[in-house]
Amino acid sequence: MLVLADDLTGAMDTGVQFVKRGLRTSVIVGSECDFSSYPDTDVFVIDTETRHLFGEDAYIV
Repeated sequence: MLVLADDLTGAMDTGVQFVKRGLRTSVIVGSECDFSSYPDTDVFVIDTETRHLFGEDAYIV
């Protein structure tokens, strides 16, 4: 599963909910990730750090 968050707080709050349910979860900061580096991960939560951007700029990230 892939979850996109616009800030680290949201990413961590979301990620911990999956962990509580026993899912192996990785929170990653930044919009680029080599998913193959995490072979045992059930859920990826990516913090795109876009909260401060205007909508059209955040869309590009």
